[in-house]
Order: sequence, then structure tokens, then C-alpha cells
Amino acid sequence: MTFNFWYQLALALSDPQYQDTKTKFEDVYDRIVDVILVHLRYPDELARWTGEERDEFRNFRHIMGDTLKDCCIVLGARTCLSKPYDILTRILGAAESAGGVEAVLAAWQDIEAAIFSLRAMGAEVPDTESEVMPQIMEMLGKLPDHPKIRYAATLVISRYSGWTKLHPQFIEYQLNFISVGFENEEVAAASALALKHLCRDCSELLVSFLNQLHPFFLNVTKTLPTQDVFEVTEAVAHVIAAIPTAELFKALQLFCLPVAQRLHEIALLRKDASDKQTKEASELLEQITLFLQVVTPDIPPGQPHPCVTFVRELWPVFDLLLDSFGNHPAVSESLCKCFKYCVVSYRTHFIPLLPQLMERLVTVFDRTQLSCYLWVATKVVREYANEDANNTTNCLKFMEGLSTVMFGMLPSKQFSDIPDVIEEYFRLIVAFLDAAPTLLIQSPLLSSVFHAGLAGLNLEQQDTLTAVLSFYRNLISVGYPLNMPSSVPRTPLPSPGLGSSSHSSVMPISPPRSAAATANATTVQSLFRQYGLNFVQLLFNGLIYHFPRDVVADVAAILKMLAEMLPQDSAQWMVQVVEQFPEQHMTAAERASFLTEYTTSIQDQQWKRVRRVLSDFVATYRRKNVVSRARRIETPCLTLLSHTTYPAPNQIARHDSIQQAKLAIVSNKYAIMWTGVQFRPPHPAQLYSSSSPSSFLITTNSEEADFIKLTPKKHLRTITIGHWQLRDLLLCPTNRKEIIYPFGNSVLKYNTEKKQETNLLSGIGFDPTSIAAGHGYIAAGGQKSELVVRKLDGTWEINTSVGNEINNALSITERPGEPPRLMVCTNDEMIMVYSLPSMRELTKIQLPTAVNYGELERKRLWKDGMKRWKKGTSGGAVSRFEFIIQNRNREKMAIILICDGTSVSPDGRKMVAVGDSNHVFLFDISASGQYKRVATYTASTDSSFSCSWNQASDIFAVASQDGIVSVWDIRSSEKLCQLGSKQHPLPRGATRCVKFTQSGSLDLLAFSEHTSYIDIVDARTFNSRQALRVVPEGSEAEILGMTFTPDSQTLFVGT
Repeated sequence: MTFNFWYQLALALSDPQYQDTKTKFEDVYDRIVDVILVHLRYPDELARWTGEERDEFRNFRHIMGDTLKDCCIVLGARTCLSKPYDILTRILGAAESAGGVEAVLAAWQDIEAAIFSLRAMGAEVPDTESEVMPQIMEMLGKLPDHPKIRYAATLVISRYSGWTKLHPQFIEYQLNFISVGFENEEVAAASALALKHLCRDCSELLVSFLNQLHPFFLNVTKTLPTQDVFEVTEAVAHVIAAIPTAELFKALQLFCLPVAQRLHEIALLRKDASDKQTKEASELLEQITLFLQVVTPDIPPGQPHPCVTFVRELWPVFDLLLDSFGNHPAVSESLCKCFKYCVVSYRTHFIPLLPQLMERLVTVFDRTQLSCYLWVATKVVREYANEDANNTTNCLKFMEGLSTVMFGMLPSKQFSDIPDVIEEYFRLIVAFLDAAPTLLIQSPLLSSVFHAGLAGLNLEQQDTLTAVLSFYRNLISVGYPLNMPSSVPRTPLPSPGLGSSSHSSVMPISPPRSAAATANATTVQSLFRQYGLNFVQLLFNGLIYHFPRDVVADVAAILKMLAEMLPQDSAQWMVQVVEQFPEQHMTAAERASFLTEYTTSIQDQQWKRVRRVLSDFVATYRRKNVVSRARRIETPCLTLLSHTTYPAPNQIARHDSIQQAKLAIVSNKYAIMWTGVQFRPPHPAQLYSSSSPSSFLITTNSEEADFIKLTPKKHLRTITIGHWQLRDLLLCPTNRKEIIYPFGNSVLKYNTEKKQETNLLSGIGFDPTSIAAGHGYIAAGGQKSELVVRKLDGTWEINTSVGNEINNALSITERPGEPPRLMVCTNDEMIMVYSLPSMRELTKIQLPTAVNYGELERKRLWKDGMKRWKKGTSGGAVSRFEFIIQNRNREKMAIILICDGTSVSPDGRKMVAVGDSNHVFLFDISASGQYKRVATYTASTDSSFSCSWNQASDIFAVASQDGIVSVWDIRSSEKLCQLGSKQHPLPRGATRCVKFTQSGSLDLLAFSEHTSYIDIVDARTFNSRQALRVVPEGSEAEILGMTFTPDSQTLFVGT
């Protein structure tokens, strides 16, 4: 409890308004440092402790280390560093007087405790510190040669690798210190970690040491444990990534060919290879994968890529391994991970080798029927199905080849025996359906996939069911918008023109659809009309008897969407299904009541009510009738097509994900003021008026207000959308007359008053997927981890990379008395925080979600090559999440999520983060700038891409892909409401960007939909809103972003 008190006190004292008070507490925190340095000491009786006692003490030391960081905030890093340094100086001085350092080895605990404290303080020590840190680094080589001391000292070097980058005179000394540690088994793990961090942060400074690293790498990787080998391999890969492009190919050959040669030797053994040798092959492939993951130079299109050239040389080895060990779970997993990084790291440069990869994946899947090959096939489809018509067509043929194998094996397999294969196959189908729906829907393959999905609905495995349900949900989204304007009689609406606001609860007439979209919808509806009854039977059977609780909401959403698409048919199916329930489980009166409420909801087009009625019915039925699983409703047998030959589809027109859009700016200078808006009086009590989550959903029938008068000003500019889901591409950080946006390989600033355009970033070499500006800096992130940051006064700029995948979101914040911070959300499941302009890495943040290992004890889960294997199955499935063991007895595991967006509260004390799940993570930001997760909330049913705080820093909002904006009050940890978009639940109603006003007396919340609409809500009561159409009636346009001006008097919207 006292630790938290010192943290909270330090947090308060860091506030500028308490600067005068802080000096009064310096003596207190000074004594705390002295006390902690004593308590960090390992006890003399450590050898007699149990393993559990040691673990508890280690955890306690880390808690004390966090308090040392708080002390650094109050006292300053130099004062805190001096204390352990003085202890070490005193001990070494006494040792010298006693005849050498060996005289103090009996008291190694004192030295180790002081060194541990140095590592614990590292997050609060600036990289520019030049008084105490150089003396500490010089002292490390003089410490006694004791394993515990050496281990702790090596981790100090690891922690201060960012500091070393600014003090390169210590690099050679640190390399020698680390390399000696590999000779001691107790220190080798720390040495491997330190080498990785040093090479990652100082890669450019270590290029000249590459020739020395080569023999060291070859020798040390023969003796180290597997995990340490991977750390050393990644270290070397970072240095290779920093060398000139012209030298890359030779460097890769130098380090990787010995690995490839050993792989070739093992592959030639074929069936004679021992388990030890196949395990070695898997580990060697992981080493090659690390090189492909880290070494990703930016090569212009059309020029030879040295890494692809190297992969071409490795291809015969890959072929031989597929032939020899393609059915071996561990080797096949590692091979697939290797193929994955060939695709995602080198993208269009890898296209010449793509036909070979596709052909081999189909062949080896036919021979082995392992799900990992479907997993890597999904990576291929996601990467190339959007490139051009030729690649998309090739991807369809590739998927059809895999489908032929799939449907050939299904008649002889029980679905329950291969849930992993079923899961990965449907993830592949969903990927293609997202990328090129027309090709799939017009293919004869669709009918077979539909039937296979029906059989898959009888499974009980949650991951497999989720994949199958995702297929049906995406399929319905293609089909059901066709009938939306004419499914029931409606009152015609006038066309109010550009920028008009719809105040009617009646949905406007949908715009004309393309011929292809109309044909797609007709095909989808025809399928459901033919098999809809069977589909609904299976869903109800699962809902009532065997579906896991976590998928019930998804099923209810699908039934609601089906009712929207085919209201009359779905009502008839529902009657037929309900009539099958036994009389003793459901009386005639209960049937009539449910069906009446359900059909009335459909006729009135109350779609959210449809979902609620279904959910309530299922919950009531399950409570009332505890039925054994042996008494499930019998469903008709399903016949699957086998070995169908699919004709080659015609090519379709290119669908380019990089879209050109116009910027329409909506100015509300007359309306967004208290005198110009007819606000209703706030009713705070209404914020918590209901405990039912479903009642939180505010639909388009909410009270309407005129927050913005419909007199927009338009400025035609060209803006580039770098990713179809990332739509926060419009900034107005400082001047209400200036907006910032991306165009091609540049980021531009446009003055709306002077009509002048200025380059802020030009020729950066990539189309930005995310941008940020503020506190004197501009930043842009790209699809392949690219990151450019520039000081707006032109005195500093850096062009680098963060991780290995797309940069989803950027933000620039500032803390009192500290340099600005850049926060980068990456697809590498990391939030990276850097100090500007040094680009010193301050911390890394992950978004883990706890999972009981007992639920997963039969699974070995992995992401991006760490594969899930279930006993008795064909080899496991690849999970979309990475699972990391949290403790030694493997009782808990954690899902690490990809982060898609963060928002720091205006007071700088809180941060909210969202990612590829419906979880929302709330962090406390300490006075020292550390991020501590304090709560996890659940948003709606889908991933989230944007979040924002109100100006009081007590309410935040999260925008989700399913068209819902969720709002929380952190004072009560209550969800205040859920706001449905104007076009919810259509895909075009996905909410992409959410923003609160940040100044003045006006409290508004605005969020953009995927196309055509923005919604503005009273952020005090959340009971009145305005749905604003920003394009002419009868047309559609994608919204690329929106932003309030700093004074909150103007709203910019890009379409």
C-alpha cells in the first residue's frame, strides 16, 4: 500500500503547480532510496529458499524498482544514480585495501543490489546524462567476476542501450563485456538480451564491427539455448539491416548460408532424421525468419531487391524441406512463418516468386492437410488480392486449388477431428471475400463454401465457430443492402443537397449500386433463400445448446442482419424453427409471444429490437430448460461437394486500396457557439438511467439538434488514403485556418484563408497511413513500418522504421518540463514511446488480456508462425493472437493485441488504447512518464480504430468497426452510453474517427462513418445529436478524417 502512496505523491508533485512544494519532500524521497537499496539485497539464506519464495522476492524487487523511478521524478536522475554508484565505489575501495575484489565476493549481494537499482532507474535517466552514467559504465569492468554480479551488470548495459547510442565511445567496451558473458552459462541469457538491445539501438554504429560479429555468431549459436540463439540472431540482423543496400546480399550470404547448409544436410536425411535433428531444422528456419523479418530495406519498385534475390537462392532448400518434412508439425510451422515474412516484408518485390509459393502450398496441403499452409495462404491473399487484377485472379485460382483439396478431404473426415483446418480455411475465405467479393461470389466455389460452413456450425470450438460466423456475417453484408430501400413501404425523402442533415427516423433511399454489386447481392440472397431454414435451425440449435457464450452476440447480430436482408423469409423460418421446440420446453403462449414480438420488430424495421428479442429469448430458454447435450435438435444431414473443378474466372477491374479523395471542409462558425445552438438543459441523472446495455444504444431516433448550420465552405484538395480502415488523416493542431493532410509521398499544410499549400514532409518514399502534428513536430507512418519525424522549424528530421509492419496511429504529446513524446501504434503488437528529438525509446507498451491456461492446456498457440496444435487433430491452427506464458507453472497466458489507436487525456494523466478486439485499455501515466494499466473495458462486438478524451479528462469515447461509439466516465468506471452510427449496422456505417471538442465552453462529440455521414452529439447529456450528410443525396463518398479547430469553432471534414 505504501508503494502506491509514494507513486501517487510523486505523480502529484510532478505537477507544475506543486513545484515549490516538491522541495519539501526531497529529504523523504532521499531516505526512501536508501531504504530500498537495503531491501533490494538478496538474503544470505537464499540457497535455502523454495522456488516460490524466490519468485515472490524477485517480484517484490521489481515493485521496489518502480518506486525508485518515482524517487527519480522528485530528486532527479543524477541524485538517485549517485547513491548506488557511491555504494559500489565504497565496496570496491574496501576490496582494494583488503587485497583485491575477491575479498568481497562473500558479500556479493550488496554489489548486485546496487547494480539492480541502476537498471530499475533506467526509464527515468535521460540519454543525455553525462556526469554519473559514464563513471558507472567504466566501473562495470572493475566489478568482481561473480555470476550474479555479471548478470546484473550485463542487464544494465541492455537497459541503457539508448544512452550508449549518444555515447558511442563505450560501444567497443560494451561489446567485449557482453561477449565475455557468453562463456558463463548463468550469464549467457543476459548477454544475448543485451546484445540484441545494443545492436537494435546502435545498429548504424556497429556496422564496422560486422566482420568481428561473424565468427562470434557462428561459434556462439552452436552452444547457446534456443531462445538465446534467437536473441543473438536478431541482434546480428539489426546490424545487417543498417548496412548499405549494395552490400546486403553478401552480408546475408555470409551469415545465413551456414544455416542454410545445415538445413540442407538435415533435409537430405528425410525419414532417417531423428527428433533432435527435426527440432534443429525448425530452429534454424526460425533464425532465417528473423533475418527476413528484420532486414527490410526500402527498395524502389522495379529495382532488384537483395533480400528477394537471397530468398531465391534459398528456395531449393525450402523445396527440399517441404518434400522431406512438410508433414512434420514443428518444421511446417517454421517454414510457414518463413513464407509469411517473405510476403509481408518484401510485398511487390516478392511477386516473381509468388507463383512458386502458391503452387507449393497447394501441393503440400494436398499431401499433408495441415492447417498452417492455409494460414500462410491467408497472408498471401491479404497481401496480394488488392494489388491488381492479375494478382487478384491468381489469388482466386490459388484459393480454388486449396478448396479442391479441402473439399476432397471433407467427405472422409469428421469436422470435429479437424477444427483447426476448418478455422483456417474460413479465415482464408473471409480474407478473399474482403479483398475481392465479386470474384468469389460469382464463382461456383461459393456454394460449396456455404455448405461447408453449415456443417461447421455444429462444432463447439470457439475459434472455429468465430471463423465460420465471420464468413456468414461478411457474406450477408454483401447481400442485404440491396433490398434496404424497398423491403417495406417508406415515405419518400426530399433531397436536401450537400451537407444536409437528416432529422427523420426514416432511412434515406440508398444510392444506385453498380451492376456487379447488384449481381453479388442477388446471388447471396438466392443462396440464403435456398438454405436459409437450415441455416437458422443450426444457429438456434447452437444458441440454445452448445455455442460458447462469447459467440452468442455474434449469432444474434447475424440473425438480425438476415432479417434486414430477407425480412419475410426470415420471419417464416423463425416460425418453423420455433414450432420444432418440444411442448414441455416452450408453451404455445410463449411461442406466440416471442414470434409476435419478433415479427413486429421486423415489420417496424426495429433492428436493434430484433437483436434484443432474440438475446432475451435464448437466455430465458436456456435458464428454463437445462437440457443435456445429447438432446439437441436434430438437423438435416449436409452434403458437401467433392473434387469440383472450378472454371477460371474472368478478370475484374483493378480495385486500388490507395484512393484519391477530395477534401470538403464544413465550417460551422455560426452554429457551434452557445448562442447559436438550441441545447436542451443537461440532465446528468439520465446518464446512468439504465443498467441494461441494450438500452444504452442511441439510434437515429434520438433527439435531434442543429449543432451545425448547413452552410459549408468547400476547398477542393487531393488527399491520399493509405489504408481503408485508418481514417484519421486530417489535422488542425494550432491554427484554425490551417489543415494538415497526406498527399502521395508528402504531407501538406493548406491555409484556407490564403488558399496556399505548403510541403511539411516531401518525398518521404511512402504513402502515409497515419499522421500526427503538435508541439513543433510533424510525423508520418507507413505500411511497412516507415516513420518520418520532422521539427517544423526545419532544424531536425529523421527517417527510420519502427517494427516490421504497418504503423496504425501516431500521436505527439508533451509533459511539463519534458521534451515532447511520440507514440507509435504498430501492427507488431506494440505501442512505442519515444522522446523527441532524440528518438530515445522511453518504453514499450503491450495490450495483454489474461486467459486461463486450463482452458487452453491442450493447445500450443502462436501468432505469425507460433501455431496452435490440438492432440488428435491434423496439426493445429494458426491463431490470430500471440500467446505468451506469464509464469513458470503456465497457469496464466495472455493474448497480445495489435494496437490501432491511443489517446492521452488533456491533463496528461491517463491514456486509453484500442486494438484488434472489443477490449479497451485504460492506463495511468505516472509522474515519471510510466504507463500502468488500471482497467480493461469491453466496447461493442468488433475492433476499434479511434479513441478520444473530453477536455475535462474524465470521459473518453471509442469508435468501433461495427458502427458503435462507446462512451465511459472514468470517475465511476461506468459505460455512459453506446451511440449507433446513422448507417449502423451496414458496413458503410463503421465508425472510423471520433473527436471531442478540446476548448471553450462547448462540449461536443463528433464521429465519422465509413462513408457519407458524420454524427455530432451533445457530450454533456448524450441525449441529442445531429446526423450530417456531407455529400449530395444519391451519392457516396468515403470519409478520410475530421478534426475540430483548436478553438472548437470549426469542424473540418474530408471526403
